[in-house]
Amino acid sequence: MDFLKEFFEAEGTDKNFEAFGKWIKEKGFKLADLSKGEYEAKAKVERQLKEMEEKLSAEFTAKEATLKEELAKKEAEFAEKEKQTTSTLTEGEKLSKELRAELEKLTKKHETTMKDVEKLRLESDEAKKQSVIAERRALYIEAGGKQKNVQRDVNYLSAQVTNDLSFEAVLETYKKENPDVFTSEQTKVSTLPDLKGGNKEAEDKELAAARRGAGLPPEKP
Repeated sequence: MDFLKEFFEAEGTDKNFEAFGKWIKEKGFKLADLSKGEYEAKAKVERQLKEMEEKLSAEFTAKEATLKEELAKKEAEFAEKEKQTTSTLTEGEKLSKELRAELEKLTKKHETTMKDVEKLRLESDEAKKQSVIAERRALYIEAGGKQKNVQRDVNYLSAQVTNDLSFEAVLETYKKENPDVFTSEQTKVSTLPDLKGGNKEAEDKELAAARRGAGLPPEKP
């Protein structure tokens, strides 16, 4: 917090809320309340996603390589032992039975391994999905979105994302069309409590605007 000394120790300047907000904006700083642990920086989310993808990819590659090696080895053994069945009919039948049992065992092992690989893939997809949601929640809060609306609005905005339209673009448009759903710049950088008290009429107006933006019908009285 040493960077705040410049403001509080400067002489000849007011030390009030308005002056502090103006100073923060001029310096390009942004303050956020992280005490509830609900804000996740975009860089942190991207780093965690990359680490998880690398780990899952390595595990998948290792399982696949092991499986291919075992199959190749058994196929070679089967081909070699088939040549030996020409010695006598009795020995050939016995060897064929052993080989078939061995191959059946390997096939079941292969099926189990493939199920594990599929489970790993599903876990990877879910991890990616949750990381994307966390990133979008962080972007919404960073844009000034109110915490009480984050789940509803992120779900609504995510449904509009396409290959040609990013979440950031959808969020920007939504913010322009529904400014009352987002906090002002001054409120966003401040960590001081709001001492003005509630305004039910303003809150009802804000909620109605949010419902329109989300494509929902007006709330019944």
